[in-house]
Amino acid sequence: VLPSQLFLILSYMQFYVDRAAAPARAALATMPVLIMVSLNQMLYGSIPEGSQRMWLADFIVSITIICVLSALEFGVVQVCQVRERDRAANLCGLQKVKHIANRLIGRARTEGVTLLALLDRYEARRVSMTQDEIEQEMRVRREEVRKSSKQMPNPPQPKEV
Repeated sequence: VLPSQLFLILSYMQFYVDRAAAPARAALATMPVLIMVSLNQMLYGSIPEGSQRMWLADFIVSITIICVLSALEFGVVQVCQVRERDRAANLCGLQKVKHIANRLIGRARTEGVTLLALLDRYEARRVSMTQDEIEQEMRVRREEVRKSSKQMPNPPQPKEV
């Protein structure tokens, strides 16, 4: 009875180990289960067969079930930790594009169109172009940039004191 209770306490030690230390928690979750199964087999090997239920066998089985439940808790924590990490990455990505989304919303308001209509306008479309057409398009864009930079006034120069 005492060894089974000690291994049950060992099984519950995983609750006090940092959740990021998965190997340690996995060892503390699985070893007591294996030991309890081994104790259960030793018990059934050493007692004579009978028609009555034995309290010791029921006790060992109940402690084994509790150890298995604590091992299942380890699995639940790992799944939750992976989900938390994925959601944190999604949140970080959303925070990075927040200013772009706000600009699009502002533009939709100023143009008086819905955000969906504005997004449809800027939707990426697959276009098949030849190499010559791509080069021509790049020349046109460079020329537009050159013209727009000539139209911009020169920034004021700092005055010397």
